[in-house]
Amino acid sequence: MTAKDDLPFSKANQFKQLRLAGDKPRRKTIENRLDKLWSKVVRSIWAKKIGIGKCAVLGCQMLGNNPHHIIRKSKGKGLRWAPENGIVLCAGHHTLNTPSAHNPPLDDLKWFERVLLCYYTPSDLQRLAVKGYSTCKFSINDLLLLERDLEWVKGEKGEMKETIIT
Repeated sequence: MTAKDDLPFSKANQFKQLRLAGDKPRRKTIENRLDKLWSKVVRSIWAKKIGIGKCAVLGCQMLGNNPHHIIRKSKGKGLRWAPENGIVLCAGHHTLNTPSAHNPPLDDLKWFERVLLCYYTPSDLQRLAVKGYSTCKFSINDLLLLERDLEWVKGEKGEMKETIIT
């Protein structure tokens, strides 16, 4: 162990503090917890933006309770758990209907992009795309720190902290 690892804010020391008692937590277990936590955080953010339980598609009156990744998580993990990469949609606009985020109409593939432009500028979407398509590999330490950060963003009792999301 180096002197650098003895610093209170070093990654090694933070991991020691976050590590569960006993065995090292499994990557998949942490990723599943992060997915659930990301969904809760995204729902809370959008509840403040457009109202609790509303779909982000303008004019839609259905219950919007389905968090959706703007940049697909399969394209890279750089934004998989980033709250700014989420939007809340009703079940129809998420997957069930045409158009939907996962099933755009064949004659209008830019449908979802127009939905996003109601809330984001083109430069915001470009910044997300660049960050999302970058290669990213999280260590277990990074995942545990990310989980702690998302818990902090979510706050106690499901309230959102105002300072982290831009």
